[in-house]
Amino acid sequence: MSCKNNMICQNNIGCQNNTLFSWGLNSFGQLGDGTNINKNIPVKVISGVTGLFNPIAISAGRFHSLAIDSNNRAWAWGRNDNGQLGDGTNTDSNIPVQVSKSTGLTNVIAISGARFHSLAIDCSGQAWAWGFNNRGQLGNGVTGGSSNIPVQVDTTTGLTNVISIAGGGNHSLAIDCNGQAWAWGRNNFGQLGNNTTTDSNTPVQVSGGTGLSNVIAIAGGNFHSLAIDCSGQAWAWGRNDDGQLGDGTNFNRDEPVQVIGLSNIIAIAAGRDHSLAIDSDGQAWAWGLNNRGQLGNGVTGGSSNTPVAVDTTTGLTNVIAIAGGQTHSLAIDSDGQAWAWGRNNSGQLGDGTNNNSNTPVQVSGGA
Repeated sequence: MSCKNNMICQNNIGCQNNTLFSWGLNSFGQLGDGTNINKNIPVKVISGVTGLFNPIAISAGRFHSLAIDSNNRAWAWGRNDNGQLGDGTNTDSNIPVQVSKSTGLTNVIAISGARFHSLAIDCSGQAWAWGFNNRGQLGNGVTGGSSNIPVQVDTTTGLTNVISIAGGGNHSLAIDCNGQAWAWGRNNFGQLGNNTTTDSNTPVQVSGGTGLSNVIAIAGGNFHSLAIDCSGQAWAWGRNDDGQLGDGTNFNRDEPVQVIGLSNIIAIAAGRDHSLAIDSDGQAWAWGLNNRGQLGNGVTGGSSNTPVAVDTTTGLTNVIAIAGGQTHSLAIDSDGQAWAWGRNNSGQLGDGTNNNSNTPVQVSGGA
């Protein structure tokens, strides 16, 4: 992989009249529908009157949500006690508010929600962060406090030309255009992957000593991290008490290890203590904690330290996208149908019930 000048500051995505939907817990307004009432079927996120038109990318944190519109502006809504909405206030919002541009964040091309902080990349390849910073997860050389406006992630350790970014619990991850993975923030379980368990408030390189290189995708769980290399091999590091690293053990790892039993992986995602992947045949896989059926293999309880196939008998095949929540999981099939499984106490499966499911259920068409 080489760093060619291929980051173009313009919007070339042909998106027209896109509509955002959300469902589940809404105690902080994180559904963005103008209420604070939980919903067990999808509802429309309020747009237009707030200025959010034609969303082209979305992400969710613990209790807040994020989007990019077709003008490459960043938006946020939900909980804001740590400034994770980035609008210059610490006031919760149940409708989208624009992330502040006062410090220079414009032309946003990627966005990611973490537990209580948020991350973005601009079209020059600069990484940005805002929100809680108790472990240095903003990556700006400071530990402690928070920021309710975006700050630049430090570049002095070498992180430039960022092409992908992801948030974990209290840590952050990025990939540069050379395929090098980087991490910063909390490191108590080795989730930074740099052969230590020492926190870092500036980006550090994820170790390649075990063979990880040419990284094309990353994801962050509460205390673990995931990656895919260009050969389709899945990797993991950090906390592993529930087998969320998928290496057949329950030992924490402070450098990347290969997830066993998988090949030709095209997408990866992390829940709080579980992990998810899609292979090139469109089969979804899961591993880690399964106390609420979040692995989707028809079992509730225990955990798995190796990947298990997500059940297909209810109709989930040809999976093209996947995501992890706290104790639930989500997927989209090639027909554009959304699916969910796991915990459903707040309606987060979106199937019109509040019943947990250990196999995939279709998300309702919404209100």
